[in-house]
Amino acid sequence: MFSLEGKSAVVTGGASGIGLAIVERFVAAGAEVLLVDRKEARAIELAPKKITVNAVSPGTVLTPAVTSIPNNPEIGFVKKMTPLGRLANPHEIAGIYHFLASDEASYITGQNIAVDGGITSGWKQYPLVPPPNVQNGRWIDD
Repeated sequence: MFSLEGKSAVVTGGASGIGLAIVERFVAAGAEVLLVDRKEARAIELAPKKITVNAVSPGTVLTPAVTSIPNNPEIGFVKKMTPLGRLANPHEIAGIYHFLASDEASYITGQNIAVDGGITSGWKQYPLVPPPNVQNGRWIDD
């Protein structure tokens, strides 16, 4: 068996199957493991093994998947509807993972942490109107 003493790992999708086996192997080898998952029941199940289970739910992030779409209507729409009035930068999402992997978060488990500029607290404006490219529930290219 190899040693991971003093090492930390962030594992996403590790609440079942092969992912869970990897998490358990890391813990057995001495690593501190942060398991990110949406299943709160896993937090209770894995707590005796000192494995924390949390989820991160980001809002729309300024990544190439968003910015590479010419005239992407989602950008303006999200800016308008998000209480903070902008999209997230990748480092802002990475920061919560960094925190959850730190000793300061060792007592946080079973949580879903929204990093969405306030969208889950409520839209800025009502009524919700889809972008002009959505017609009859379908996306229409110009």
